[in-house]
Amino acid sequence: GYSVTNTGRNMSLFVVTGPINVGKTTLLQKLVGQLSDFHLQGILSVPQLNSDKTKVGITLHNLQTKEKRRSAELITEDTPKADSNSLRTTHWNFNTAAMEWGDTVLQHAFTDPDGGRSCTSTAPGGKSGCDILIIDELGPLELKRGEGWQSAVKGVQDFCAHANSTQHDHGAPPTTAATNVLVVVIRESMLQTALEKFGCGQRSYLQVVTVTETNRDELARTFPTTVQEVLHSVKNRQT
Repeated sequence: GYSVTNTGRNMSLFVVTGPINVGKTTLLQKLVGQLSDFHLQGILSVPQLNSDKTKVGITLHNLQTKEKRRSAELITEDTPKADSNSLRTTHWNFNTAAMEWGDTVLQHAFTDPDGGRSCTSTAPGGKSGCDILIIDELGPLELKRGEGWQSAVKGVQDFCAHANSTQHDHGAPPTTAATNVLVVVIRESMLQTALEKFGCGQRSYLQVVTVTETNRDELARTFPTTVQEVLHSVKNRQT
């Protein structure tokens, strides 16, 4: 379970975690479906299933442009042998070009001021460029091997550094240094590694949301409402 204690703060980091294939992305799809009133950026890694519901691929969905890229295929006996350009884990063979595209999308979300596409750009009235940024997901490639979406890792680290520096001052003006609400998916086995790497452990702006087979239906109802409450609270503080 989780509780929300920081709805009055300027910044919130939700880390959605749980075992592999428990439904973390499904929960985020429910969340995205209820945030039409807000400016979203980021990426969902949507599983591709075969006829017997086995996960055989992953497609990246750009939440802002709706563009999609197939990013990974399940490794089988028919998968070509790895070479120096291969990007793969134990079970997945990644499309290098699609992963680089995803990293660029997230880099722009964190840093690119062009046309207000960035979550970190200062929009009129001192509001940040986007309301919420979603990263699905950061895994062994990023957190253990230093590959994959390193722009996203740096972006989360910068977000936490900024939140750490301002969290003691409840009267601080709304931040323009980062998106106000960040949602990151981390599998359960990588959670402590991730929090240490991000520099955000045991902080009041951090909420860890653990998805299980027994609570995922309830979370599908409650989690979007919680995030909406935080987003409305941030908007109210900015006006």
